[in-house]
Amino acid sequence: MYAGEVDRTGVMIVAGQTYTINQSAYGRVENVQASDGETSQGVSISWNLKEDATSYKIYRSEFDDVETAVVLVSTAGNFYTDTTVLLGHIYYYWVRPVNAGGICGFGLSDSGFIKIAVSQDWKDLHYPAGYPVDDSDTDGDGFTAIEEYIAGTIPTNGASFFKIQMQKGAGDWLDFTVDMALEQRVYAVHWKNTLEAADWVQQGDGVVGTNGPLTISIQSDGASGFFMQRVYPEPQ
Repeated sequence: MYAGEVDRTGVMIVAGQTYTINQSAYGRVENVQASDGETSQGVSISWNLKEDATSYKIYRSEFDDVETAVVLVSTAGNFYTDTTVLLGHIYYYWVRPVNAGGICGFGLSDSGFIKIAVSQDWKDLHYPAGYPVDDSDTDGDGFTAIEEYIAGTIPTNGASFFKIQMQKGAGDWLDFTVDMALEQRVYAVHWKNTLEAADWVQQGDGVVGTNGPLTISIQSDGASGFFMQRVYPEPQ
């Protein structure tokens, strides 16, 4: 067995005799999973163990492209926590198994990111009697405490939640406006042609708030679809 991705066959001639050699491919690891905001301490990566693997090399990139991936660590187990990640960044991970025959190729990636930690000052301001949990919706407006912290809205006021306005600009431009865009927050517009599409695609660069109104203009090029405005902490 060799550390390849497909079985292979070769021919060897010894003392005038021809021998056919069949080698089974070792293959890639399966079920690579990276955590999505489960903790503020790091991104946890896990995968299925492979028989006869002596170690695993974990690769990381901020792009879903193996050409940009670099080795993060080598480990013997099937679990690792990446504590070198930064807030506001999304990371892609690959795991390559190593055995006596060498190292196998890249398999499928999975993305992960760290959880945003709510500041104690914000907790004390809005919940003097004690902070509930991040997923609580104490004012019944449909947004959780952590979402209101990110958006800069008041979590105990049902009329205070993240609002945007969209209107048609000149030509095929669309204007997306936020009345109060906070400092240390990034605002970005995402699009997809159908709600069934797998991923939202960001349109242009995100814009950092300045504690005032903010308008992001997007050229639609006549395409129809769905838009979403996202706010997230400025990457540190």
